[in-house]
Amino acid sequence: MNRSLAAIASLAVSATAASAQLIAAGPFQSSNTDFYTLSEVNGAATPFAPFNVFDIASGMTWDGERLLAATSDALYAIDPDTGLSTFLFFLGAAAPGGEGCIAARPGTDELYAISDNILWRIDLNTGIPTLIRDGLPNNNWNGLTFGPDGRLFTIVFSFSFSRLYEVQLPSGFITEIGPMNFPPNSGNNPGVTGLAFNPDLQAMYAAYLGDLYRVNFFNGASVRLGASGLGSISGLAYVGSPPPAGCPADLAPPQGVLDLADIGAFTGAFQ
Repeated sequence: MNRSLAAIASLAVSATAASAQLIAAGPFQSSNTDFYTLSEVNGAATPFAPFNVFDIASGMTWDGERLLAATSDALYAIDPDTGLSTFLFFLGAAAPGGEGCIAARPGTDELYAISDNILWRIDLNTGIPTLIRDGLPNNNWNGLTFGPDGRLFTIVFSFSFSRLYEVQLPSGFITEIGPMNFPPNSGNNPGVTGLAFNPDLQAMYAAYLGDLYRVNFFNGASVRLGASGLGSISGLAYVGSPPPAGCPADLAPPQGVLDLADIGAFTGAFQ
């Protein structure tokens, strides 16, 4: 195989290194959080990797290239292939107050977090938080995700009801979308612990009492898909495939030219 074909094969492998999947952390309130993949059909959990930090991963999000997990005081980058974590920075006052209350804004270096009744924007390059709004109309926010058309969604949870809301940016004002038909919570469990969006299927998911629900982002109505088997979940994120690498510099003109015959031979092997 010559240099051109080897480069094409490398691109193909790197583009498929991490497949798209729904990831959950759990169990909630455990001294050791592990990561699981969840079936988007019935919610069943499959062990994925341990979280090598002695703390609970209380929120997760995907920034387009990395799985990010927040603990009670810090943010970590998680390798989607191995589960190994890398410390990024301390969150300080912007540490999420509710379960699952972090969301990376697609196509940017912005991370949003809700801490009690305060909305923050955090620069993923520097870790510096910027206060967006102080005094949100509730302090029981659980779950945060960017959904269709770049809209930001969150949930107000109580033991008797839950409601889906949209967070208006850049103002931070909250608009109610509708009630979520979760069953009553006795108070012995954390309730809503994650919110995630699959852009490929245009599907929104919520974790509630260890079960996976599909959420209608137009009116908040929720349909139970099934039990994860974890008992409880502590964070939910949809991990997409990382963007493919660019063309190697040594093959770009004037350094090199891709051989069309090699391209045909390579692609023909998969036919």
